[in-house]
Amino acid sequence: MYIAQIYGISSTIYNKAGFEKYDRYSSQDLIKGTLESNTPFNLAEILTQKKVQDDEGHIYYQNIFSGLFIDAKLPKNINSTIYFKKDKGNNSFLNKIPLFNSPLNKMKIELDSPEFEEVFDVFSDNRMLTMQILSVDIMQMIVEFKQEMKFDFEITIKENDLFIRFKCGQMFENGNIMEEALNKERLYRYYKTLEFSLKLSSMLIRSINDVIL
Repeated sequence: MYIAQIYGISSTIYNKAGFEKYDRYSSQDLIKGTLESNTPFNLAEILTQKKVQDDEGHIYYQNIFSGLFIDAKLPKNINSTIYFKKDKGNNSFLNKIPLFNSPLNKMKIELDSPEFEEVFDVFSDNRMLTMQILSVDIMQMIVEFKQEMKFDFEITIKENDLFIRFKCGQMFENGNIMEEALNKERLYRYYKTLEFSLKLSSMLIRSINDVIL
């Protein structure tokens, strides 16, 4: 059972995923639930913005990220961090994370799936563990979702936390849902994104349980 709430996910939790720096943060429309193995998860709308000053000295806020964010607690601690990043060739985010102060070629993981590597660059401090966790089925599901839905998403697995964010704008806001209630295409996108999130979380939990005895 999922219980909808009017508030969101705290910035402290969001910051643990290591996505980006921002000046303003807001979150709303929290949904709480439980996955298999009694694994709790939180899902909410997130908006991050940076402060911008124009030539005349006027200050305004520009969106950095707008979309859906999921935080799930894993039943086991992997004692490592794995980043799934879309922005190939742009690794500036790594310089802000103490874990990744070593050369980039020691962090990027080369996988046996050219299709998957067209969607993500994967960085980790534990190559063997990463390759064990990322089964063929998991990589294929991620590729198929990206090909169908088109919008970008990123994943972080850090110790015993799983974070997923979808750059889908505010398509999940209550007002948008009500306005688009008769739009079958929009409702299908809602359904597929939520289904993918829960399925991916469950598959990763099973994979981690198999790897870490």
